[in-house]
Amino acid sequence: MAAYTKQDDDFLRSNYLVMPAKRMSAALGRCESSARQRMKAIGLKVPKKIAKQFWKLSQFKKGAISFNKGKKQHEFMSAEAIKRCKTGQFKKGHPPHNQKKPGAVTVRIEKLRDGSTRAYKWKRIKKGFWKPVHVLKWEKKFGKVPKGKIVVFRDKNTMNIIYKNLELITKEENMRRNSIHNLPPELKQTIRTLTSLKRKIKKNEKQVI
Repeated sequence: MAAYTKQDDDFLRSNYLVMPAKRMSAALGRCESSARQRMKAIGLKVPKKIAKQFWKLSQFKKGAISFNKGKKQHEFMSAEAIKRCKTGQFKKGHPPHNQKKPGAVTVRIEKLRDGSTRAYKWKRIKKGFWKPVHVLKWEKKFGKVPKGKIVVFRDKNTMNIIYKNLELITKEENMRRNSIHNLPPELKQTIRTLTSLKRKIKKNEKQVI
């Protein structure tokens, strides 16, 4: 990306207290993060009170329309700004710097209906294709998981992927194991009461909004 000129710096100094960084960056034909980094480099810091005002103004109100809706780029940006933008745009087929390589393993968090979470390890097989590590491990030793069946964890610890902790069961069996009907009566009632309370809270939040 092209270096900032004296005119660019003067523009930032003149407007950083009256114009959000997003708008200044658009006017300069640069990305917002670049403008913020330049502001920091030349010692410009937006006071918290003004930053809060910018944040409120940046929020879209119901029914609001974006300033560039239905417009072509040249209709709301100068030729110089468009040229600057192109230097920072991703080219077709150019992968982002943080793209994981084949074989990379990450942890994904799954949110359950009751509000709790479970962590699973996933492995990148190829571009656009990831698979749970515990499933890959099972298939490596026992073959492909048959249709209608899943690999579960005996001790319920989804991060414990040793063979002894993995088990192949049907989806129906998994549903029975996780069913509320298998719980003690006192716990069943507690879960039903909590679920009902969550519904009421969600309904009230929608009415307030």
